[in-house]
Amino acid sequence: LIPLILFPLLIPLKKMKSEIFKTPLPYVALLIAHLLWGGNYVIAKVTLHEIPVMTLSFLRFGLACLLISPFLLNLEPKMKRVKYSHLPRLIIASLLIGTVNITFFYLGITKTLAINASVLNLIVPILSVVGAWWFLKEKIFVINLVGIILSLLGTAAIIGLPLLFT
Repeated sequence: LIPLILFPLLIPLKKMKSEIFKTPLPYVALLIAHLLWGGNYVIAKVTLHEIPVMTLSFLRFGLACLLISPFLLNLEPKMKRVKYSHLPRLIIASLLIGTVNITFFYLGITKTLAINASVLNLIVPILSVVGAWWFLKEKIFVINLVGIILSLLGTAAIIGLPLLFT
């Protein structure tokens, strides 16, 4: 997995015509984001032995609000305006996507191992593509199918390799 992530950094930069690979910073940022999210399962599992689920959810979102507030205060005035007609959808989306999702994640991880939770989470991109196709009538392109197949193969390897060696 790491060689695939670092592959763009190994390509000679002078021969490339695209501007995408000229700086490694986006790839480093993606790598750090994935490492942090991957560590989230273990950290949550360990933390939930000491802190209750709702308290941890509150602390997580409270800290996130404190960290993001300075950036929101510096927005231009026209970017700060929210239409009142958008408020119900904004509130529902913020509750479902953020609060409820993370709280259920914490509740679920108290019932299983961290590795099981991370393997279960591997199905989310597949469900996103299939759900967009089913509900939103979006087209599934060949690259999407390749991604789904690679994801299933990776999941099978994660689940199957330990079984082969026991």
